[in-house]
Amino acid sequence: MWKVFCPLASSMGVLAEADLQTLERLCEVAAEVRRLTNVIAEEGHTYTTENGLIKAHPAVAMAADADRRLLSYLTHFGMTPAARSKVQAIGEPPSKDPEDEFFN
Repeated sequence: MWKVFCPLASSMGVLAEADLQTLERLCEVAAEVRRLTNVIAEEGHTYTTENGLIKAHPAVAMAADADRRLLSYLTHFGMTPAARSKVQAIGEPPSKDPEDEFFN
């Protein structure tokens, strides 16, 4: 995952040395999502208990939680469409709002 997200964050201009630990965590969570997705694909979304009850596979809830955490990390780095509109590249001056010039 490091080989995917590090170049992406770097090319977007949103990566500073202080962000490396958070980027590492992003990679770990992305790997967790992939692993859990594979478990669910192999074992199914449900299982049947000894009593014949059909229950959700524990990996389903774990994957949902990991997916929420992944989305949070992706948002921090501006890697979602909504987040990209709010994140500025490091060293990039704030964009000028034409309304600011009009009202000032």
